Amino acid sequence: MPVKAALMALAIGASYSASAAYTSFADAYSAYQQSLAGIDKVDIAVKARQAFELGKQEYAADSANYAALMMNYANAIAATTMSGGQSGKLCIESSQRVAEGAQPSEKLSTFDACSSEHLRQQAFELYHQALQIYQQQYGDKALETIDPLLGMAQTTELEQEKKYFSFDAINVAEKHGDALTLAATQLAAYKLLHRAKYYLHNTNKVDNLALDALKTYRNNAPANSFEVVDAELTVAKLHLEKKQYDDAEPLFQDVIKQLDVLPYSHPYALTAHALLVKLYQEADASEKATLHCKAIGQATPWDDNQQPAPLYSQAPLYPILYARQHKAGSVELAFTIDENGTVQNPQVVNVTGGERFADEAITALKQWRYAPKFENGKAVAAQSSLKLDFKLDGR
Repeated sequence: MPVKAALMALAIGASYSASAAYTSFADAYSAYQQSLAGIDKVDIAVKARQAFELGKQEYAADSANYAALMMNYANAIAATTMSGGQSGKLCIESSQRVAEGAQPSEKLSTFDACSSEHLRQQAFELYHQALQIYQQQYGDKALETIDPLLGMAQTTELEQEKKYFSFDAINVAEKHGDALTLAATQLAAYKLLHRAKYYLHNTNKVDNLALDALKTYRNNAPANSFEVVDAELTVAKLHLEKKQYDDAEPLFQDVIKQLDVLPYSHPYALTAHALLVKLYQEADASEKATLHCKAIGQATPWDDNQQPAPLYSQAPLYPILYARQHKAGSVELAFTIDENGTVQNPQVVNVTGGERFADEAITALKQWRYAPKFENGKAVAAQSSLKLDFKLDGR
């Protein structure tokens, strides 16, 4: 997403540093900022909640600074709901902090609703409230409205709203005429819409959002900027999904090359390696696939003691018979992530709704790739688990 809210949040931190009266909020907000340097989405969400709650005591409910805190919290919640199993971990983390005798300010991190669905709804409402504040403060088509519009598109359960909010954000960006802002908005909208039903009947229109964004970044941003890398990775995935291997391969390779200057293996570089494994396997180039598989296992971690992190996930197919019968269900799986980030020995722990859900879940999970677990800087095998839900739209 564009970073207007994040810039506003930085201003909040600066305004508090000068006054001892705001020490408790300053500490909470500082902890939140520090958490952003890591990859623990649950920790970020807990700390964003603390800063948001304490910020209520200092800012008017209709102020832009209060809306910025609201956006930070909504973004953190949304990030956990987009990662398999993270919403459950968020609830466990919050409960443990209270059970272990946390300080009063930490108890604010106890979440009112712990299911992924409830957290998504909570994030949507926060985005909606922030949008209303920004519209009141700056106007209906102000640049500040782009972030909450995209957030609402991400967290709404209604397909029509996902399209409406995404293109409303694009229209705002177009009105202001800044090429890079428009590119950022187009790329964010593409990521939201290419998995939506709208994409099925408007494929070219949605794909062009990503293609246009990449073209704009290449013409207007530094060649080694993160925006270019992000756009290249997104468009490479687009080409891979369409089995346009000749278009996808050089983009993945360039992502790896651009990030190779870092002292650690960036998650985007590892994702590019993982998807090149998939590309070469599909193209019957097993030797090349093996090289990139080994590259993941030989990665330099950003933390010497690092938990596995998903790089690529494949959604399971919905069994046709179950879809016709309007069946829903879920599958809980346990598995090993080996030193190369490959899923090994997936086992069904529990299944509801029918055994065919389990078959499709295992088939999909075998395609997943992870950044492996690291202990003392060395990749090691790790045990993991997740729950995959099968739910038809509108049910």
